[in-house]
Amino acid sequence: MLAATPTFLGRLPQRAAVRQGRWMRPWTLFGVVLGLAACGGAPPPVPAAPPPGGIVPATGGVERFGAPVAFGPAHPIAAAVMRRAREDARRLGKPPLRLDPALDAVAATLAPVGRPGASFPPDLVRFAADHHGVVEPVLTYLVAALPDMPPAEVAWQAAPVVESSLARGRYDRIGAAVVDGTLVVLLTERRARFDADVPRALPLNQDAPLEGRVLPPFGRAAVHVTLPDGAARTLAEGDAPTFGARLRCAEPGPHRVEVMGVDPDGPRVLANFTVYCGVAPPAAWVPATAAGTTTDPTEAERVLLRLLLLERAAAGLPPVVWDQRLAIAARAHSADMRDHDFVAHVSQRTGDVGDRVERVGVPAAVVMENIGAADTAEAVHAGLMQSPAHRAAILAPEASRVGIGVVVADRAHTTRTLLATQVFVADPAPFVPAEAAATVRAAFAARVVAARHPARHAPALDRVAAGLADDLAHRRLDRDALSAAALDRAVAAGVDLDGVLVAVGQGQDPTPLAHSEGALPPTARHFGVGAAAADDLRLTVLLVGLVR
Repeated sequence: MLAATPTFLGRLPQRAAVRQGRWMRPWTLFGVVLGLAACGGAPPPVPAAPPPGGIVPATGGVERFGAPVAFGPAHPIAAAVMRRAREDARRLGKPPLRLDPALDAVAATLAPVGRPGASFPPDLVRFAADHHGVVEPVLTYLVAALPDMPPAEVAWQAAPVVESSLARGRYDRIGAAVVDGTLVVLLTERRARFDADVPRALPLNQDAPLEGRVLPPFGRAAVHVTLPDGAARTLAEGDAPTFGARLRCAEPGPHRVEVMGVDPDGPRVLANFTVYCGVAPPAAWVPATAAGTTTDPTEAERVLLRLLLLERAAAGLPPVVWDQRLAIAARAHSADMRDHDFVAHVSQRTGDVGDRVERVGVPAAVVMENIGAADTAEAVHAGLMQSPAHRAAILAPEASRVGIGVVVADRAHTTRTLLATQVFVADPAPFVPAEAAATVRAAFAARVVAARHPARHAPALDRVAAGLADDLAHRRLDRDALSAAALDRAVAAGVDLDGVLVAVGQGQDPTPLAHSEGALPPTARHFGVGAAAADDLRLTVLLVGLVR
């Protein structure tokens, strides 16, 4: 009987200014681990004497990402599983699956530590992919201890799990290997193309071009890098599907590069690889720390908070404060993704992360979101820190509050895994009503001058507008009665007018109010601005006096 564990090693970060729908620094990684049961067959040759607890790759490393890899021939069971998967892809109307020897080599490198129902360490997956020149995230993997049965029978037993992955994804390449009775199958997709192969190693003070394009349906390409000191940098970002940047080797050590794209579901990592500057790439993988064991969702939230606070402290950054409202939003999004079988920033039910944060009533200047999953909380954190974009959200200097929500995700043909959402916000600057009113007043005055309009500032209307804003903020005045109250108060203040227009802006940034459509008609002769705040309400009122 087969069992599988989906391992989402991070979908996103989404970073957005509230109510602007602007995504910055995104990505995606999605995985499945499948379990079978012990078989034979000659495995591909694996170098002996690995380091204690470590892994030596199945073949020598490539010099440039994308370079051809010679690996094979495939083990009969691996070949049978891949042949059945390609047939299933055709039957499902999916893109053709191309056999990829580089993925075969990655699978053979991972197989010695493969355990049915458990995910691989994220840094091992990335090491193996880098070593064999695979820049795409390894989106889905299957681990199986092989039963003693013919290859076709094994392929038949594995088919439901592989087919469920194919049905949900857009994979176009497959690789597989069998080592010491363990089968590993990898699926991925090519969604970014480079104009030239990128070297895995560079001398100090040299650079390499990072130029190419993201492929449909993705657009809005961006390139990010994590430097050897842990700092994250954006090398290129724009609205076009093409990208062009240069990786400068100014510091010795690993430079982790990501290429991002955005589709209707939000941002996603399309390529992730490491370039070594002034040092040789590692020849073997050694686990950095002991594997984590936290699987309870409530405890996982605490562990993820502790780990990100340690990361911030190590980087010299202030701690973020736990916000229960953000945790409620994060848990709801994790549950939404689990219940509706998707992994994305954008939900058909709740919108994007900015919408969700606004709905729980948290004022914010900037909102950031990470999503990750694995069989333990420690593995979720490790996967996020492997990504320059997710790492940048965890280490964002402007972040001040965080909420984390973890749920258990169980799916057909799967065993237990944790699906986590992290939501970070930057607190808005203090709202000073006098400053907000002055900002709108100056912007509207500039609009009047630019239009050569006869309207003039009336200080008496400033006082009227401030009173209206204060009454609205403290709920002493109903919006439906606003226009009548404004006219009565303006007349009582001695302003010569026949009518009044009222525009109200709500939020931290009042400047759009100065550009309100229809706020400067030909009959306008006076204007004034006032602002007020109460609880979470920030209100700015623009009054325009009209004369026949």
